[in-house]
Amino acid sequence: DKIEITAPLHYPVVPLPEGESYLGFIFASGNTPADVEAALRAAHAQLDFQIEPELHLTSR
Repeated sequence: DKIEITAPLHYPVVPLPEGESYLGFIFASGNTPADVEAALRAAHAQLDFQIEPELHLTSR
């Protein structure tokens, strides 16, 4: 039904298990559990995450 990204913009993303939160959630509905699972998998397949490494800048 929808994809909700809950990670704050410009906030460092740390992978689990070190990280403490998810990027977001996918919500789906269907007539059967198999329909819901298929909808979730189809939505997930459409996602393309581009997470860049955090750069630490220092002055000289």
